Amino acid sequence: KPTFADSFNLSTYSDVKQVLTGKVELSRALIPVRISGAPVRVLAAHTSAGDIASWLSSALVRKLVSDAKALADFVIIDSAPLTAVIDALPFAQAADEVVIVARLNQTRLNKLDELNDLLTQHGVTTMGIVLIGEHEMAGRYYYAEGNGRSTGDLRRQAGLDPEPEPGRSRAAVPDE
Repeated sequence: KPTFADSFNLSTYSDVKQVLTGKVELSRALIPVRISGAPVRVLAAHTSAGDIASWLSSALVRKLVSDAKALADFVIIDSAPLTAVIDALPFAQAADEVVIVARLNQTRLNKLDELNDLLTQHGVTTMGIVLIGEHEMAGRYYYAEGNGRSTGDLRRQAGLDPEPEPGRSRAAVPDE
């Protein structure tokens, strides 16, 4: 169930289905919001959009992602868990990079295995996994390796580009 619009108190807006069906241009459907003080433009989904998998094509999604990349430095696609709702698979296939988001003490390992199999079968390579949530040791003092070094330094040490390339799309694929 899409919750982004509710989180930002968006009551009237054009959604992803209207853009994909050509009823509204992407540039007109993007809604400016602030996330941690930063201006961001979003394309939300209505809860009433229903199951779009039956008519959603890879070509439509690729065009949407391409159009979004032309309008923004970064495109982030946030979707429902693919193991529960397959509708987001074409978005993962159209993304330049896919990152899996898992919740500590909630995401089951068998679901991560299932997600890995699904993505592999459809030619999607993941860049990594982000684990969110608090560990039971939260609040206790500990020393984190890399303390005092920038993210760029850590990325260089790991053999990665210090700064991701602007204009590349990212897909965050949560799994719960």
